[in-house]
Amino acid sequence: MTLKMIDYNIHVKFIIISIYCHFITLNSHPILTYINTTYTKQTVIHNRTSSLSYCKSNEHIAGFWNKSIEIDLTKPGKLKSFYCCGWDNNDYLFSPNECGYEHYSTRYHNEESYIGSTTSIYTHAGGHACVCDALNENIPKGRWLLNERELYKWIPAYCDLLEWNGLHFCSLLGNRTILLVGDSTMGQSSSTLMNMIKRHHGLCNTQIRFGRTDYLISSDNHGWGALEFVDEFKPDIAIFNYGAHGSTIQDIENLWLHFIPQIRKMYHLYPNMTLIWKTQNPGHVNCSLHSHINGDDGDIIKHPINYYDPYHSSHKGDYYKWYYFPLFDDISKNNIIYLYEKFNITMKVIDMSPLNFRPDAHARPAQDCLHYCLPGPINLFSILLLQMLQNYEI
Repeated sequence: MTLKMIDYNIHVKFIIISIYCHFITLNSHPILTYINTTYTKQTVIHNRTSSLSYCKSNEHIAGFWNKSIEIDLTKPGKLKSFYCCGWDNNDYLFSPNECGYEHYSTRYHNEESYIGSTTSIYTHAGGHACVCDALNENIPKGRWLLNERELYKWIPAYCDLLEWNGLHFCSLLGNRTILLVGDSTMGQSSSTLMNMIKRHHGLCNTQIRFGRTDYLISSDNHGWGALEFVDEFKPDIAIFNYGAHGSTIQDIENLWLHFIPQIRKMYHLYPNMTLIWKTQNPGHVNCSLHSHINGDDGDIIKHPINYYDPYHSSHKGDYYKWYYFPLFDDISKNNIIYLYEKFNITMKVIDMSPLNFRPDAHARPAQDCLHYCLPGPINLFSILLLQMLQNYEI
């Protein structure tokens, strides 16, 4: 099979009036923070064939979403990623066989934290994640039908990704544990991973735990931070995320100013723990304008909504400043480089930028353009984690 990519070039500059690099002193060590940045996304004419090698690191970020047109939408169950069970408005009660009759327990020592389901029910999710599937409720077994947003698969331009396989994931993970720490968007990624493992007959979803913290740093007002969750659960693999609760460059700078000493402490206490940073799942302002997928070339989506230029007209009404997310991610990546160069601490990165292409997949377009329908494009997170395990990157 050969898929032809159309030549396109997006070159956008993020201009900061103060053109300088900013140094913060931390324990007498300077931390380079990202202030002046140029963003470039470019692909060229490329004949993509199935003979490519598997993706390594973040080679997957150039590519497109391709529709799996061979799937029969009228046949429930077999090919659906997992059954969505939501706790918003007691959504789970619509499907007690799959979701249970009670709110999924999400508390641990008064902190929001949970592991993959230990019973036959699916792990619940927030962010009104099940709205897309709920639209099929008038059809028998409607929530087992694939929805439109699930039909697209991310196809990297220059490498291949593994097909999802829960048994293979668990085999590669072995007896190791994974802790995901972050806000509600990380919670959606966590529930997705737990449920994809369960749906595909893996038995390690109880080795996956989510810890909710919007700011990664603990405080009297915000409860536990990343360090407290790591100390409590002592995972083999720890995945962190921050972004949705930041609204200024200073927010992300302050985060790393305080987070780097905590990472160093984690590394000292748990030197064999693998550290990973997940980039922010993007929000899309006015996503209701993109509630239906219109492929650039039939059933192929290749162009992202322009979220690399904060002055672009598409950001009108972006009160939450989601346009900062790419810059936040770059600042984080620079600090990760600093961690390695200064302290010889390695932190891997899982890049979720392909979601920039998917403004159609948000749960409540009229109200919430940050959280996503589950299952959907966030499935990519689980696949990227599987690929890292396969490559012995973790």
